Amino acid sequence: DNRWVTIHGTEYLVVRDCVGYRSKGHGFFLEDGTEVNNVLDRNLWATREDLRIAIIVWIARTYHRRRGQDTLGRLTPIEFQTLQQAANAP
Repeated sequence: DNRWVTIHGTEYLVVRDCVGYRSKGHGFFLEDGTEVNNVLDRNLWATREDLRIAIIVWIARTYHRRRGQDTLGRLTPIEFQTLQQAANAP
């Protein structure tokens, strides 16, 4: 249930040369998803696959959902979906 590093409301932070062991869940946790310009450098994941999954999860669950998309008129995917559902409601 523990995380190795939690970054909360922080910018321009460098987390370097960390090793995590036996974490249930995400080892490196960007708590709000608003933290920018932070560097996670030379940190160790158990496998390359663990790192790949961590990157995909962060992009899919945090970054992509909160980022305004050009093709959606600068709305986030959640905002766009909410407007579409309201427009299509009976």
